[in-house]
Amino acid sequence: HQADYNTGYAYFLKSNPFNYDRKTSITTIERNAYLNSSITAFRNFVLLEDSVNNKPLVDAFLRLADCYFLLSDDVKAIEYYDMVIEKGEGDLSYAYFKKATSQGYTDDQEGKAKTLQELTESYPNSSYQILSIRELADTYKAQGKHQKAIDTYEQFIRDYPQNKYVPRAIVNIGSVYLSTKDYEKAEMYLEKVLFEYPNATAENESAVLLMKDIYKGRDDLAGYYDWLIEQGREI
Repeated sequence: HQADYNTGYAYFLKSNPFNYDRKTSITTIERNAYLNSSITAFRNFVLLEDSVNNKPLVDAFLRLADCYFLLSDDVKAIEYYDMVIEKGEGDLSYAYFKKATSQGYTDDQEGKAKTLQELTESYPNSSYQILSIRELADTYKAQGKHQKAIDTYEQFIRDYPQNKYVPRAIVNIGSVYLSTKDYEKAEMYLEKVLFEYPNATAENESAVLLMKDIYKGRDDLAGYYDWLIEQGREI
């Protein structure tokens, strides 16, 4: 059965799983063929799980999950990432993060939020922590869980004040407050981006557009154009 494990890995690596570039790499058809061959070999290997050491077994489950993920079969990917989480030891942050990503692709926002929450709580020092907190905040925002979204964005800003995504997080807090019609707080956060992060071009553009919605909400569109002139921005 070691031969199946080795074959599975060989095909997996041939698919360029971590740095695939359609322009310079193998074709999609070739890549998918390698991934399917890898799945066949790894599935043969895990059939003998009772006689296999846990470490290579968990590794095979992980690579099966990755193959399905790369083939966009997210339901199967989640199934195998779950096996890794159930049977694995040590740092399982990668499996948690990939599982959450697949849950997002299947529109399971509730499941994605739960997985990301488990990830951030279980592995606070993992290399996925920054990404997972951002994703968790975005997921809460998409779900309309306003306070949870705000709290998680605030946690991100507090824990990673120098991170390049801080201006985006501040804009997102502003947009959450806007959606709840708390125009005063929305304006406070959007102006914070404009004044404190003037070089964050995309976030500044978003903030200016959202400011228009604030003035619309106040039934004062003329005030928005006055505000633009005060800021020295084009109307």
